[in-house]
Amino acid sequence: MCNELGLADFEAGLLSVRGSSLQALGRVHEAVEATAEAVKKLKPGTDGAYLVPFRHGLALSELGADGESANQFREAHRLLVESMGDLSDDRRASALAVPERQQVVKALQSVVATRTTVRLAKKGVPTGRPLTASDLTSVEWTVTLPADQAEEDAGERRRARLQRLLAEAEAQGAAATVEDLARALDASVRTIRRDLATLRARGVAVATRGRTN
Repeated sequence: MCNELGLADFEAGLLSVRGSSLQALGRVHEAVEATAEAVKKLKPGTDGAYLVPFRHGLALSELGADGESANQFREAHRLLVESMGDLSDDRRASALAVPERQQVVKALQSVVATRTTVRLAKKGVPTGRPLTASDLTSVEWTVTLPADQAEEDAGERRRARLQRLLAEAEAQGAAATVEDLARALDASVRTIRRDLATLRARGVAVATRGRTN
């Protein structure tokens, strides 16, 4: 039908929407079938492609297929990040504030820990000059944990994650900049600066590169 109407590029999206409607009606098995078919028909470069595996993941989750749903949420998040690859940090943070994109991020965070390896300046490397390769070290960051979702306030949740990243950087002999933290947390530099100020006002020691408390 979609081919006949010239809507082939939208077929996957329409199928996934149908699956979501079936899920809302309590017809979960049919929802899983429809969204699975949508995933199969998804074409590279489709607008809003991340929503197709996301909807499939939601249907699988309701069916109790947690492992499969986690894989779909990972793919949805990968496609979401890929779609914003050319954006600046500030524009990326604004784009992620869109509710449906927030749902994709939260879905992934609810089922799996998100880790990433970054290159940060080693502790003690002087500021005020360009960094060389020998100044940097690889650090593994735990960006999210399922337990993070227990905190309902988004600001407090972000600040808890911020503290974890700083602690992990320090434990691995590195010092993160505000910009490093903003990229990892998909937030603006301004937001991270406010969070750091809030934590310091509470008496929490949060050291970033160039500032020791």
